[in-house]
Amino acid sequence: MSILETPIITQLESTLKQKCSGYQYQITIGTSETYMLRYAKSRVHQNNHSSDSHIDIQLVKDNKIASVSLNQWKQEEVSSIIEQLKETCSLVQENPEFVGYPSETEIIHTEEIEDIQSEPFSEAGGKILSQVFNEATSNSIDAYGKLMFENHHIGILNSNGIRNESRVSFTKCQTQMMKGRLSGFA
Repeated sequence: MSILETPIITQLESTLKQKCSGYQYQITIGTSETYMLRYAKSRVHQNNHSSDSHIDIQLVKDNKIASVSLNQWKQEEVSSIIEQLKETCSLVQENPEFVGYPSETEIIHTEEIEDIQSEPFSEAGGKILSQVFNEATSNSIDAYGKLMFENHHIGILNSNGIRNESRVSFTKCQTQMMKGRLSGFA
């Protein structure tokens, strides 16, 4: 599912269109998940998972910019958040350097993002570490380190028609091999 079609974003955009005539707006939403396996003496000793979400909203009128960043939200609070942003816009000084948000004609479209169903991290990580541990133990070596996978999903939309999203994932592996008092990194 598109991150821009979540209920909170749909409600935010609808409320902004209804209550903010004459304003420009931009909404950015991001989610991230991190999976990490730590290991020592060629054995997994810690398996962590964390996730985070945030929404940034900017509202502009007459080059006066108000913004809010949220990492927790309730749909029933959307109207009051927007009213607070409108009030802040009326109080702040004009930003003469603000030239407006980009429009849909100013961006280059890339291929649509498809949901990729990948192997669960615990299975993929287990396979990788199994190979490391088998190689280490067959040579009487201990492996220490961590294997980490991060997945980020970011979406942005604005009052000028921009609706774009992106995903990025990466894996990090840090291993130190030790035998007696000798060590090396892999």
